Parts: sequence; structure tokens; C-alpha cells
Amino acid sequence: MLVNYFYWGRVDKWGVPGSGWVSVVPRDTAKWDLVGRELVGTKVIMGDALLQAFDLFRYNHGTYGWAFNSELGPGYKDRGPAPAIPGINKLFGDGHVVWKSIGEFEYAEFMMEPEGRYDDGYVDYDFGDQAFYY
Repeated sequence: MLVNYFYWGRVDKWGVPGSGWVSVVPRDTAKWDLVGRELVGTKVIMGDALLQAFDLFRYNHGTYGWAFNSELGPGYKDRGPAPAIPGINKLFGDGHVVWKSIGEFEYAEFMMEPEGRYDDGYVDYDFGDQAFYY
């Protein structure tokens, strides 16, 4: 199954033993940017998929169509350094949606860099993969 959208609800439970979210670690600003217990209009609850794993990006709305982060199978293989996307949709807790164009991504060219070069707007999970929310 390929997930084309990310759900960011309940960031307050991430990384808490017994919560079912232990392998997901909020980085830096995630605790303030993403929805916790309450739905509010200043925090993101869902967005278009934008993932970096196995040295490839995965997304559903790209300049060349969708991209998959595996050498196997169909889809564009995007090795960066920045993702070849026009932008992403972000759904906020009050139901409004904002389009963020790639030109508005600060330091997009560092998204494929090792951890620490790009500090904001993503969540670590599993084996060091990074899911971006901005």
C-alpha cells in the first residue's frame, strides 16, 4: 500500500512508551507545528506525502508525476538534492488548506543531506527516514 498523504495528529503522544508511536520522534519544531490533543488553526494535521528514504524522495504531486523511494517498481526516481515538486498542500486543524510552493521551502536543497543539516519541518521514524511537513 502506498500512502499519499500524511496524518500528523497527536504529536503529544509521539515517542511515549505504550502510545503506539514510539518509533516516531518529533524533531525540533514539530511539537509546536503539528496538532496535539486539540484541533487548532495554527497547527498542521495532514499534508501531501513528502518523504526522504533510501536516498530517494517520495511524493504524490511532482513535476514529473509521482515519485517512489525505491529502485524497484514504477514512478520517477528523485535523488534530489531538492524534491522535484511544485509544492505541497497542508491541512490545518480548523480545516483550512494552504498550498506551499517549492519556492517557499527554506533550504530545500539540503533536504537530502544527512541528519542535522536540515533541522526543521520533518519527523524521524523507523531507520532514519524523514517525513517532511513544513
